[in-house]
Amino acid sequence: DPVVVATLEELQAAIDVAEDGDTIYIADTIPVSNTTIETEKHITIMRIDGFYGAIFRIKGGTTLSGFEFVDNSDDDTSSTLIAIIGAAEEVTVKQCNFYCSSNGIVRFIDISGGFAKTSVKIEHCSFYGATAGAISSKKSTEVLIDSCIFNENRNYLPGGAISSSGVLLVKNTTISNCSAPSGGGIFNSGDLTISNCQFKDNTVENFHYGSDVFSTES
Repeated sequence: DPVVVATLEELQAAIDVAEDGDTIYIADTIPVSNTTIETEKHITIMRIDGFYGAIFRIKGGTTLSGFEFVDNSDDDTSSTLIAIIGAAEEVTVKQCNFYCSSNGIVRFIDISGGFAKTSVKIEHCSFYGATAGAISSKKSTEVLIDSCIFNENRNYLPGGAISSSGVLLVKNTTISNCSAPSGGGIFNSGDLTISNCQFKDNTVENFHYGSDVFSTES
């Protein structure tokens, strides 16, 4: 029988008893703050059929590590796997893989600022197949993306892989085969630093608008 959870306590218990290759299904958005959720086992996390909300709603001081997230929803409303909202304390997402196998409107991580700047580190993760950009970070955010892989993500808005209007540092990262109307790889309207990254075969509708990077600011 499928393992279905709807609370953080149920999720932690399911992770403890899971075996390599198991899948845990989420039935409701799980609020998380000041918590570490991690595994060294190969565990896939998906929504149960009929639930389209975010899997996690993270508010700060949280580390998420070691999971594979799969979105196979064909719902025609916007879908986000992880929402990081107004996190005054740093949030870390590391060693996770994100995969979309549907034609729904899917974003993997959405990061919103609050009264205090939201600080997020995303390290050693891979992102494949998002249809609304893999990562979006709004104003009053500071995001580090380090040693990640983005492949075949697309967006109907700017930023095929990443869209940022806050402070964004991308390093040691590969972005390939991503597409958007502008900023096929990265769209930036905030403060952007790129270091030791590789861009390959990203596309835009008009080459003037940055197949790899389109920045309206610094």
